[in-house]
Amino acid sequence: SDLDGDPLSLEWTTTSVVPAGEPGSYSTEGRSQMNWDPAVARWRQEWEWRPPPGAAPGTRYLLKATVSDGKGSSSDEIGATGTVEVLAPGRIAFTSNRAGAGSELYSMNPDGTDVTRITRGVDVSGVIAWSPDGARISFVSRSPGAEILMVERDGSGLTRVTDGAGWGLACESPDFTGDGTMIAFLGYAASSEVYLISLDGTDPCDPGRRAPWQLTNEAWPLGGGSSRTLAAHPDGQRLVVDGGVVAWPGELIERVVPGWKGSMTGLQGPADTYEVLYRGLPSPVVTNLTGTGTPGKAEVALSFDGERLCWGFLGEWWTYTAPPGSPGSAAPAGSVPTRETCRFSPDANHVTYQVRKPPTDCEIYSADLSGENARNLTNHPAFDDYSVWSPR
Repeated sequence: SDLDGDPLSLEWTTTSVVPAGEPGSYSTEGRSQMNWDPAVARWRQEWEWRPPPGAAPGTRYLLKATVSDGKGSSSDEIGATGTVEVLAPGRIAFTSNRAGAGSELYSMNPDGTDVTRITRGVDVSGVIAWSPDGARISFVSRSPGAEILMVERDGSGLTRVTDGAGWGLACESPDFTGDGTMIAFLGYAASSEVYLISLDGTDPCDPGRRAPWQLTNEAWPLGGGSSRTLAAHPDGQRLVVDGGVVAWPGELIERVVPGWKGSMTGLQGPADTYEVLYRGLPSPVVTNLTGTGTPGKAEVALSFDGERLCWGFLGEWWTYTAPPGSPGSAAPAGSVPTRETCRFSPDANHVTYQVRKPPTDCEIYSADLSGENARNLTNHPAFDDYSVWSPR
């Protein structure tokens, strides 16, 4: 706040700590006026700091931010400092049956080296997700049923989050919310609905209740196709849910997923992608982001900054605008070289995806967002699937 009602500005500086070197750069340089956010009744200014090119992992920097009205009469003289450290490139987690019966979690470096097994005896099914801090992975286990579990990245702390059997739900497609306090998932019973649950298995709206918070009901206009997934936006306010694969003729499936001709039939209707805005509202707001009725918008993914949407089956990405506390919008903007389950790298310049090689082989690839420099990361006769990049 400011006693005279003057607008406030933010200024920051960077000092290299260990070792000495270049100071890095900000997404907005120098002094910048802050913006008043009525939703939280406070001034806000957001920026991103980037280490200098070639900074080695372990290099540390001191960042200092100072808020001022330019006249020295703000009610609080605020000075904030923080030390940041350059981290090694993120790991890629994936599922594989290379150890025998059932699939387990593994991780590897972005170049495919240092493959490390994470779980044993859980039989992983479907998509997996990293927590925002890169410390945990959530997934669905077939043993003892379609339940959501989470585990530390080193394989410790295996925890069951859901009680789908007790709730009458088959739980699928988990993702951590942007603030890391909850897991969003799809629950299948009489219909396919979107749920949120705290990490301790309780209702986020009623912590004394061991059950999830149901965000949607069967009356909302999802296409209802197969292979549906969801993605949580980093703002911790919204989810993006795809409508799945519907009414695809065999020749299109043959073109997009080689060897799968005719394996998906009988589903009718649109397969648009929807946004579910839930934070701080009396009830969730559902918005159709695509509005095209185009079949095949399945395996939805979000970039780490929340500004791009991607669908693996269509091999296309859209820009995504999501104002704080308000419904967002999306627009087509390009394509990516995917087959299914495309996931962005932390800098959104690369993707990982799967290429199925029937009858029993599936490989994980990475490529530039332009489609160039495709590389087989796994190159293993097992069924390696559902890769996802860690945020750090």
